[in-house]
Amino acid sequence: ANCELLKVNEELKKEKVDLEEQVGGLMADWQWQDDCDQWQSYDESTARTLENAYKEERADVQLERDRWHYKINLTIPENMEQINIETHKVRKVKRDKLKFEGYPDSWEEQTEAVHKALLAPDDEE
Repeated sequence: ANCELLKVNEELKKEKVDLEEQVGGLMADWQWQDDCDQWQSYDESTARTLENAYKEERADVQLERDRWHYKINLTIPENMEQINIETHKVRKVKRDKLKFEGYPDSWEEQTEAVHKALLAPDDEE
């Protein structure tokens, strides 16, 4: 089993497969601040777009939601903002890490947990 784990680990490294895709979930929760200073999560599609732009180290990304057009400034993580292109309204944006319940903190523990999940035989009924 350890040989199989090492083989899977090497394949993950070689192909640079993203850990979050292996576990099938987002690793970050993208949010915007509403008029009552409450944080609201973006929908999954928008969050994926923002996460991809963030990982690509893009300065900004343009989005269209409903009838509105936005520019999201990603340049400085502490000062990210959403700007409505038509109204010029500015809102704060943040990227929060998600933690799956019982999910380990270190990369080594995360990798091992994913490998175990991938290599686990299907439950028999």
